[in-house]
Amino acid sequence: MTFWDGNGWVNEVPAPSKSSLRGQRLSLVALVIVGALAIVGGVTVTLAGMGFVPRTTVQVVWDGSTKGMPTASVTGQGRFKVSISVPPTASAGSHTVSVSGTTSGRVATDANVVTEIASASVLVQSGSIASAGRSTTVSRTAKPDGPEKPSTTKSPRGGSGPAASWTAMPSATPGAAPSISSSGTGFVARCGRSLCLNGSPWYLFGASQLGGLDDPNARAEMAVSANLNTIRIVNFLDEKGALATAPYESWRWQRVDRAIASAHGRGLKVILDLSTYRNLLSNAGLNPYTHDWGAFISFVANRRNTVTGVRYADDPTIAIVAFAGEVEPVNSTANSLQVTNFFKKAFASWQAIDPNHLLSSGGLLQLDWNSGIDWRTIFALPGSDLCSIHDYSRADQTITTPAVASYCASIGRPWITEEFGWEQATGDLSRSRDFAAMYGLQSRYAAAGVAFWNLGPQTSGATYDVNSATALTWAAVRSNAP
Repeated sequence: MTFWDGNGWVNEVPAPSKSSLRGQRLSLVALVIVGALAIVGGVTVTLAGMGFVPRTTVQVVWDGSTKGMPTASVTGQGRFKVSISVPPTASAGSHTVSVSGTTSGRVATDANVVTEIASASVLVQSGSIASAGRSTTVSRTAKPDGPEKPSTTKSPRGGSGPAASWTAMPSATPGAAPSISSSGTGFVARCGRSLCLNGSPWYLFGASQLGGLDDPNARAEMAVSANLNTIRIVNFLDEKGALATAPYESWRWQRVDRAIASAHGRGLKVILDLSTYRNLLSNAGLNPYTHDWGAFISFVANRRNTVTGVRYADDPTIAIVAFAGEVEPVNSTANSLQVTNFFKKAFASWQAIDPNHLLSSGGLLQLDWNSGIDWRTIFALPGSDLCSIHDYSRADQTITTPAVASYCASIGRPWITEEFGWEQATGDLSRSRDFAAMYGLQSRYAAAGVAFWNLGPQTSGATYDVNSATALTWAAVRSNAP
């Protein structure tokens, strides 16, 4: 197994499987100090963690104390990134910085240092940066609602040969000039820097639907009650199943059929998120960005809904097909090109079958630092109809959002925040204010749409679900509907 240390991929002894560790929950990440980071008091160091429970919060701890130390939200793929300042009053000598969370993971800094599980020995002195050791212990817990969103996704590694060759097709033509319409019929189209429906402006206002596919009518009713117009269907495959069968299991796709049909019956649109296939490939030890997606794309585009009888490629209920959001950081030009070429070929492969639907990379993260993801090229690719990001940090809001909005405006593309959220443990009042601020951010930077994680019934502190029981957050969603 490998992981990203901020500058390159580091080999590591294979960690225990998720299945053998499922259900464990740790209150504090274990500390195994095997190295030191020599820095000066007051210097800022960035910790970038992997392998943590998705949608939770971690707390940085300095010498056993949280005083003055920040917290950070963990993304849907089990990552976090947070900057800390070494206390100016720290005495010379060795200090321990750790991360307290609900599970253990791997942490690296952006200062050419690999730390261990989630801690490092920090040596406060004048001088240069020294290397720290690493640990191999990893444990995770499953998401409580529906299929698990993987804590980590294996990143491109190994050879840099060409990706599979797929047939290219020209990109779709932008739609007509807009004028207001509330009709839910027809395909959502791209009208310059906006989305439109039936030739009129249409603002995507939605939420992810993790789990709940067995009762899609109830989830669709929740969406209507929240004044949403879009549901994003995610993580619906068996992401640890056999490659020969898991992508095509009939009963799983019938659940997707019912979710699409339920959305259609209530005038909702759907984002069909295919990153679940990327996760399956990654879990099988394959590079999902060089694997040939042709057969899977053909299967999905040509699938006929068992409820409505409509082929997916012909179904205007589907607003956007998204392929592989939250790409892991990459560490070389070759691997960066693999990811970029993957999206180019995926867009062309889908459009060869279906020229009707808008296509998206899926929401990208890790754009606020030198992660190696060539997001500008990806968003400008032929067939890429809109720019899409996920937002889970202050840096996402102050760096990524304005950068993406500005760039996508310059290339005439609409942009959306496909996913954002805060866990219920932050408190309903605080969370409602965060939601209101997020919606305001979209307006400030002229987004074409926004969707939160996650529309669901859970009420535990660690969940990111939004429902009528989270009354203030629910009201913030409803009041910001277009």
